[in-house]
Amino acid sequence: MTSLAERHQAISAAYRDLQSREGALGATPGFVSRTADYAAGAWGYDEQLLDLIPAPLAGMTVLDYGAKYGHTAPVFLARGAKRVIAVDVEDEYLEAGAKVLGTVFPQVQYLRSERGMLALQPETVDLILVNEVISHINPAYLENFYADCARVLTPGGFLLISDGNNLANVPMRAGLPDIWDAWENGPEGRKTERDVVAIPYIQRRANIISKRHPGLAADKIDYLARNTSGLFGEGLLAAVDAYVRTGSLTERPYRYGTCPTNPGPGGVVMERAFWPTDVARALELQALTAKQVFHSQYAEAIKSLPQGTDLTGTFSMFQILAQKPA
Repeated sequence: MTSLAERHQAISAAYRDLQSREGALGATPGFVSRTADYAAGAWGYDEQLLDLIPAPLAGMTVLDYGAKYGHTAPVFLARGAKRVIAVDVEDEYLEAGAKVLGTVFPQVQYLRSERGMLALQPETVDLILVNEVISHINPAYLENFYADCARVLTPGGFLLISDGNNLANVPMRAGLPDIWDAWENGPEGRKTERDVVAIPYIQRRANIISKRHPGLAADKIDYLARNTSGLFGEGLLAAVDAYVRTGSLTERPYRYGTCPTNPGPGGVVMERAFWPTDVARALELQALTAKQVFHSQYAEAIKSLPQGTDLTGTFSMFQILAQKPA
């Protein structure tokens, strides 16, 4: 049986090995940056998060929903998982991950999620990890996501959702409107309390519109970009095409205090927040048992609180552990 120290050594070695091979395998700059983070120890949080699963991972098929390039896979494998399915909505991540990490670790499979659904047979996955991802799933696809997670879980299988957008936490909730506004309206390079805006969504819409209709006047592109907030993918293109054809648009300007939507095909949203109890109830409607649990990083803080304290909104992070009946 592998000791904790031996497992951690194996994980560290796996990321060092990945670093040594990724250049020859044609890793993208984004992939290389992510590997560097994990080689520096970013995997530690994921490793502790998996301690919340009340069963060993040995022999499991694990699905990492919102995996990006799949960098958590070595952590699953070090715990004995036999297979890892890295799921994302962005082809950029899946292709780059499969090219490098999928070559180094042939146990890892890459899969694109469409509209929150999974192209997998029923009862084929033992554990699903959704880490800092549920807050980016478009609300239109959320019920699909809950249902398909429940569908693909094996009897007795687990679903662990962890996210830093706990609506029950007042300080976290208070900071969200400015974060949302930054990602919708920019400008590029605007700093929030969490990150730096790359390309604001209003500019992304303008880019999509100008590419779709290269001859469209700049003032019309600006008008369309400002009044198609929340639209994405084919829905955005249809609204723009209709305006070009008819001159008519149902205006949808951004409203401060609302969660913005990336206009790309996946309709990813930025930091949508949840009441933990709502997530648990949604999973219970899929015939799973579900409860709020707490990462070990909060253990000391919890000990210091009076007995009987409602912990639902104590921390900005929340974790929901669900299980399919055996």
